[in-house]
Amino acid sequence: MTNLTHDEVILFKHLQGFFGFDNVIPHMRCLAIFESAKVSLPEVLDSNKEAMMERHRCLFTVVDNDDKPKVIFELSESDAVTIDLLHMNDKSIAEDLFQKVGIKHIAVSRQEIKEIGLPGSGYSMVDYLRDKLELE
Repeated sequence: MTNLTHDEVILFKHLQGFFGFDNVIPHMRCLAIFESAKVSLPEVLDSNKEAMMERHRCLFTVVDNDDKPKVIFELSESDAVTIDLLHMNDKSIAEDLFQKVGIKHIAVSRQEIKEIGLPGSGYSMVDYLRDKLELE
């Protein structure tokens, strides 16, 4: 069973609505993401990153119909009450690795989650995702 906060559940439901129920995977390990992407790990990995790959989990991983990871969504640390330094370091390393292999990484703030879809805001989750993913 996956434990999610209220904001994470809202984001999860929005992502499922946009990408499809089976295409959004919560708490996927970095190592599994790279294995699913069929990336040769020695090309992007050194000994310092191996431990991070094993322990770090991304909040939500969006995969295509072939189960290949395409986009990682995480909550931004900028509005967090507490900050886990190890998690921040792992996330920084992971973001760099994702960029090297062409997997997009998007950090969503809790404030953005609250504002998206507010009645009268004129800005929906679809609009937000299109902007972030640079879709037409």
